[in-house]
Amino acid sequence: MRIFVIGPSGSGKSTHVVPAIQEALTKEGFSSHVVEAGGWVREAVGPRGEQSRPEHLVKLVKHARQELGKSKNCALDWVRSHEQEGKVNIIVGVRNPFDFGVLFDWTRDILVWIEGTAYSTFEIDGLAAIKSQLDFLRGQDIPVRKIEVKSLTAGQAEDLTTEDINQLIDWMKTSTPQKPTRRIRSHA
Repeated sequence: MRIFVIGPSGSGKSTHVVPAIQEALTKEGFSSHVVEAGGWVREAVGPRGEQSRPEHLVKLVKHARQELGKSKNCALDWVRSHEQEGKVNIIVGVRNPFDFGVLFDWTRDILVWIEGTAYSTFEIDGLAAIKSQLDFLRGQDIPVRKIEVKSLTAGQAEDLTTEDINQLIDWMKTSTPQKPTRRIRSHA
């Protein structure tokens, strides 16, 4: 099972929401592992250092576009190779709708969506497309286990409420973490 934490850069995904989720999971006896979906880009570009957030984001987006132009699966392969079997994998920061569509399994995964202001068209367009995918599922009466959190200021997401955490834990108890699967459809 995966928990996806999705929102724009600087919305508090890694600093506020993920630690709250990990603490709740640990209290309930679940073992978790965090996979930063953009880790492959950050490894290549390097830390922000003295650059402003927007300057660094431009470099990250440029690199991501170049690499995705060479291989549409480079991010997917990186995320899959960093997941840990037998643990709840918390996937943080997916912004590419292709990646989300392949990785997110609405029958077993959970989504924590953070509303906030995106910094680039890459983020704006990607998050809008993911939201459209979710709206499509909802429009077909397909249940998506989703918790929404508002970003109060850059870098500080609203705290998950006790009700949010209880809902997340209830969902966890009704699902068993599984090894990530890939569906392959053949055409005869």
